[in-house]
Amino acid sequence: MSRGSGTLGAIEVRAPEELDAGARRLDVYQDALSQVQSRGIIAPSLPNSGYRGEMPQDITRLEDDELGDLLNNLSQYTGYVESELAQAQAKLDAAKTQFDFTYARVRIGVKALAEGRITDRDKTDLVITDPRVVESQAKVLYSESVYRLTKTIRDQAQRNWETVSRRITQRGQEVERMKRDHNVAGIQHPTGRFFKRPG
Repeated sequence: MSRGSGTLGAIEVRAPEELDAGARRLDVYQDALSQVQSRGIIAPSLPNSGYRGEMPQDITRLEDDELGDLLNNLSQYTGYVESELAQAQAKLDAAKTQFDFTYARVRIGVKALAEGRITDRDKTDLVITDPRVVESQAKVLYSESVYRLTKTIRDQAQRNWETVSRRITQRGQEVERMKRDHNVAGIQHPTGRFFKRPG
């Protein structure tokens, strides 16, 4: 029977990729990072001030300049943590893919060696307890922990930024209200510096 033009034909089955080589090929984070950097895109760095996301207990006591500096520091810090979170996500994805590959590759080896001699459950147990599978699973758990912790810190930094931003808006509204009150009373408002919300 002749094959139609849309038929692919027989698929050649090749020998499985070696474990070490396959795991290396699936770890693409460094290559992706190099590609991004080669296009002039550099990940944000920690603020030079040494700021690490700390929040004052009472931001209502901060002066205008202090509020502006805090928001600026939070913006830089949040950008840095966002970049770290993206890196953690990429490494977690790679670790999961490497685990799937390692698990499948070891299972193929166990099946070939133990065909007909042990049960499927015993084969699965051999795969799960294989040192290479255990190491790969540990890498997934580690990468997931880094991702979750980084995400928690990112979420808190974003909430802090929103809190400071709201306070700046409130401060601006208070200043505008004071100006209106002075003008309504026929009194010229003070010429001192009032806080203006950044850009």
